[in-house]
Amino acid sequence: SYPQRIKSIISAVKNAVVAVPVTLDEDNIEAVGAATSQADKIRLQVKIPVSSVQMEYLLHMKADKVAGKVAAALSQCRKYTDDVEFAALDATRSDRQFLYDIIKTAIENGATTITVCDGAGNMLPNEFELFIKDLYENVPELSTVVLAVACSDKLSMAAACAMVAVSCGA
Repeated sequence: SYPQRIKSIISAVKNAVVAVPVTLDEDNIEAVGAATSQADKIRLQVKIPVSSVQMEYLLHMKADKVAGKVAAALSQCRKYTDDVEFAALDATRSDRQFLYDIIKTAIENGATTITVCDGAGNMLPNEFELFIKDLYENVPELSTVVLAVACSDKLSMAAACAMVAVSCGA
């Protein structure tokens, strides 16, 4: 089972953070939280699509319901660790206002790392730079957490986009 695999990995890893993804399901978070109780360093990751197409077709939810579920999941994760990550999958294709709002919600509910993902891989470095600057401008709370990026290499630009993001503060 998933919790047993987590326990096996945790028993072998001593000098690194073990990052474990969770779903929006309370029972899953509880099981993962219990399975990670013996870890020296654990990070629970809530990875959720934030573009309207992926929210509807993968999660079968509208934006407001996703935001509520994310808030609840992050709060529950904080019961098990102070190191909680919110990964906004498909962030570059999401509605910008929704993206700002869900990132703020994630931070308010305990996320210490925010990862924005360019899963489509459609952005050139100058576009990704503007995207990251726009996030910092519209979500001042990002200055209180770690901003991470995940870039697709569809256009062979992932490394360049990641470097631009780092130069902007990610």
